[in-house]
Amino acid sequence: MDKEPNNAVPSAETKDAPPAYVLATVLQTTSGSVERAQRFIGLVTDEIPPLLSDLAMEGEGVDRSVIERAAHTLKTHASYVGAEALRKQAERVELLSRSDDVGALRTEAERLVVLGHATLSALKSIDWERLLREENNAHG
Repeated sequence: MDKEPNNAVPSAETKDAPPAYVLATVLQTTSGSVERAQRFIGLVTDEIPPLLSDLAMEGEGVDRSVIERAAHTLKTHASYVGAEALRKQAERVELLSRSDDVGALRTEAERLVVLGHATLSALKSIDWERLLREENNAHG
């Protein structure tokens, strides 16, 4: 069986970003309330796309301060939802944004964008209706 290279970006199906793990982390943060978790994930999913756009390093000019802020904010969001691979990649990009290695920054920012989209997809795939029904059945 081929082993995934260390620098490969995990997909949404890996252990780092599946909805069940993310949901468990968020439910713990929101004291077990599915409704609060849904609102919280909604806020995070609304904020991720503009951050990913800020990380796209198109053209010659690179505004490192924009990339650093986007990576930092994405790192924070990833921590909130338990997406560890996303958090680590965002941290890597944040650190590289302070260096002179634009090539490495570009490569790692591209990986972060791909991983960010995979995580966003995983967050959006959570079946909130089913979870709310299960919560209501457990309480009622």
